[in-house]
Amino acid sequence: MPTIRTATAKACELSAAEVLAESVWLSWDRFVQQDALVYRTVESTRFVGSAAGNAASPPSVRVTTANPSIDIQRVDPRNVDAVHRARVALRRIRSNIRLARRLFDEAWTDVVLADLSWYAGELGAVRDWDVMHARVLDACDRVRSLATPSEAARLEVGEKILIENLEHERQRCFGDLLVAQGDSRFQRLLTLMPAGLEEVSSGADRGEGADVMRKLVAKQWRRLAAHAEATRREPTDAALHDLRVSVKRVRYAADMATPVIGAASRRFSTEASALQDVLGEYHDSTVVRAWLMKVSPLVPPVATFTAGQVSLAEAEASAKLRAAWPKCWSRLEKFGKKTFG
Repeated sequence: MPTIRTATAKACELSAAEVLAESVWLSWDRFVQQDALVYRTVESTRFVGSAAGNAASPPSVRVTTANPSIDIQRVDPRNVDAVHRARVALRRIRSNIRLARRLFDEAWTDVVLADLSWYAGELGAVRDWDVMHARVLDACDRVRSLATPSEAARLEVGEKILIENLEHERQRCFGDLLVAQGDSRFQRLLTLMPAGLEEVSSGADRGEGADVMRKLVAKQWRRLAAHAEATRREPTDAALHDLRVSVKRVRYAADMATPVIGAASRRFSTEASALQDVLGEYHDSTVVRAWLMKVSPLVPPVATFTAGQVSLAEAEASAKLRAAWPKCWSRLEKFGKKTFG
């Protein structure tokens, strides 16, 4: 069966089910073709317009038929950008499948979500060390720029030791990821995902696509609003991290709805992204400080000194981010109420 790829969902008057399924397809394509794997397939592409067979019609749907035989070549997971993109794609897939759960077979959904969560965890372990590596390097640069020449020399020696520890942990997780890529569970995921997506039918929809999608996003938005109010009352580190996850979910839902809702959904997603970035930076900073506290007793004194200075710099950054998130939330709240009630 050919796989439908939409260019202009409104022009095709897609149902909500088709938009939901298409969004999952596109994220899966990104994961498979660009990120974790490379499919070397024979592919033919043709464009069809609003009227079948009308060559003059504007292209609105791309129909792609790929050779079912798959020759897989793994992308080197040491590629930091590839690991990050693969992780983001899997997050979108999981979020969108949960949102569109009624479209899929229940048994298929349970197995696929479990496998996606498992492999996303393997990717996440590598990605977490990448993030810490970048933050420690950046913080060391900031600290050294304010230090005396003698202190800067000590900081540089300590930095090398800390980075070596980070790279060792990253390499360990990288090895686990390679093992996961050869696991039968991963191979099962490669088979189950496209098979399940092909079976999705648009018959499960009730109402116009735009109306249904707006209601789905509005439901996620109301959950987020309640979560944000609770977090404002008690903004612990754990609560702020959970809020970031909620923001991410509603943002993915808004992205998925954009083809049928339009500019308002796109603008909402932009505002949600701004809040997600602030909360993400805050979370990364707290994780770095926790790691520095853990590693400090295990490294030579010169590295302990560097860890202390970096931790102070991260604490300052965390304080600014903690102060910034309510303002970002207020902007998102205002736009969210206007767009989704």
